[in-house]
Amino acid sequence: MTTTPTASPSRILHDMSEREYHQTAGASASRLKSLLTKTPAHLRWELDNPPADTAAFRVGRLLHCMALTPDLVRANFMPAPDVGRRTKAGKELYEQALLQAGNRTLISTEEWDQCDNMAQAVRATGLLEKGQPEISLFSEINGVASKARFDWWNEGQIIDVKTTATVGSPRDFQR
Repeated sequence: MTTTPTASPSRILHDMSEREYHQTAGASASRLKSLLTKTPAHLRWELDNPPADTAAFRVGRLLHCMALTPDLVRANFMPAPDVGRRTKAGKELYEQALLQAGNRTLISTEEWDQCDNMAQAVRATGLLEKGQPEISLFSEINGVASKARFDWWNEGQIIDVKTTATVGSPRDFQR
């Protein structure tokens, strides 16, 4: 016997920040994937222990911002000074930059240039000519609060921007 999922009317938000979205309760695709492959205890641990802010995460966030919401780049990111942080003077300059950055993320010049090039390539595809960025969707499916966030939405077309260090095979790309 199969059952058809029932869903309540959806609520679509156009101006919700990424931070607000992640703080909102609800079953997301990543949370459901954890439950599919791990135990509920693993999911609880993941929710209580968010991943460290690695260079890969910073680059991914900057690329998203540059490609999808370029008007928000300077409000969320700041180029880091190109100094050697092994010297006392370099450490002091970097600490000053951290203070100046406030809530913004410091990004190395190399990462900044890399993301700028990738964002130009994404925009050059023409896929972002119509539509809206960073759309948050909330609904209830079979009584469970659910949520999704689309990088880009264009009349039912969903575009998801991803970065990867390597793509060795079609299977790697699919993952």
